[in-house]
Amino acid sequence: MKYPLLIQNRIPVKLDLRLLVYLVFGLSCTTISADTAIFRNGDRLLGNLQAIENRTNVVWKHPEAKALLNLDLQAITELQLPNQLSHIVTNGIPARFELRGGESFDANLISLNAEKVTVNSAFSGSFEFPKSALLSIIPSPQRRNILFEGPVSTNGWTMGKVQNAGVGDAGEWMYQGGAFYATQSASVARNVNLPPRASIHFDLQWKGYFHLAIALATDYLQPVNLANKDIEPDFGGFYSLQLNNFSANLLPVKKADPLRFLGQVAMPAFGQRTSAHVDIRVDRDKKLVALLIDGLMVKQWIDPEGFAGTGGGIRFVHQGQGVVKLSGLKITEWDGQFEELITSSPNLKQDTAKLRNGDRMVGLVEEVKDGKLAVTTKGTRIEVPLARVFQIELSRTNLARLPLNQGELRAYFGQGGHLRLLVEKMDATGITGRNSTLGILQFHPHAFKRLRLEEADGMTPLK
Repeated sequence: MKYPLLIQNRIPVKLDLRLLVYLVFGLSCTTISADTAIFRNGDRLLGNLQAIENRTNVVWKHPEAKALLNLDLQAITELQLPNQLSHIVTNGIPARFELRGGESFDANLISLNAEKVTVNSAFSGSFEFPKSALLSIIPSPQRRNILFEGPVSTNGWTMGKVQNAGVGDAGEWMYQGGAFYATQSASVARNVNLPPRASIHFDLQWKGYFHLAIALATDYLQPVNLANKDIEPDFGGFYSLQLNNFSANLLPVKKADPLRFLGQVAMPAFGQRTSAHVDIRVDRDKKLVALLIDGLMVKQWIDPEGFAGTGGGIRFVHQGQGVVKLSGLKITEWDGQFEELITSSPNLKQDTAKLRNGDRMVGLVEEVKDGKLAVTTKGTRIEVPLARVFQIELSRTNLARLPLNQGELRAYFGQGGHLRLLVEKMDATGITGRNSTLGILQFHPHAFKRLRLEEADGMTPLK
């Protein structure tokens, strides 16, 4: 099938969708390989990262090149590495750790005392680091059940026909290499049996102006024309989360009721970006939908008229503007509590343990051992099971996010969080990197989803 494209002289030409994806994302017309190098001049190169040598040289394999390519690391802004590590560590308590310089990572907490923290991680095995470097811990005593992870094919997905697209011709999402791509108005939907509380994660990339509508808790897998919803086939209620380069908006949609707008939030930083990690939280009992971008809260919407969603499906509708890539979709159960990785106060005179029932213990965090947290408060030592602890915040003054040092990059984990690294060596066996807090660590070769060599677009919280 051929698809129209308007080039600069506005003469319509016909291009195969794979060729168009290649032109925009730098992807192969025949197969989409794993890795992408993004250069400072905006160019993209598809292939496979083989090694990083001497902190300056990137060894790259391109499917059309007979020999390995040597790239200047300083000419690259980002390396995207979609092959993700999925191994789960079983000993210890899963937790998110935030360091004082703004870095964070997931690992299993083994122990904590006055001097050090001991963890076990899927990405780097067991290691220790000073307690003085720690800002907060968010334990996750119960692993969230994964409801869906993919996409891995088009099986189980419904490709809907967008009627009266308005912008360009209607088409379909294309699947390849673990991602969906859309260059025209297109809809893809799936019943994932959303529970009463759920978290929906995915990675989004775009080129140019984009407009993506995400239907939440829908029982209808075909796209709905909101302007003429009264004449659409019967469908149950759902929420339409509308994302574009500048804002996000949420609408409860019911066939027989007028459209309502629960509020728009500006996202000006999106105008200078081409990618983001999107996290949507849904809580039916609280009538809540929340949007987080790169781990930071953007907006929480509460529906005053009750939760509108009547189904367990999700639907992604590309509005036919720009080119969009959707990958890394992961849907899990959610406990209804938001992580508080960025504290609202840069100064905290005493340690604080927030319990899941809302209580707080303020004093000195003494240790974590054998699954229990010990806090001395007002001269009394109190021990509580770590399963009852929502968050541990350690005392601090004058917090500041640390800038990158010469030669460092930001290494982003697939499950969230990042570390500042000076890469000593990278090859098929793994990545050896030096972190100013954690020291030298040997990472699994698929520990990171992207490596950025300059300040990331999303480091400043979105307003």
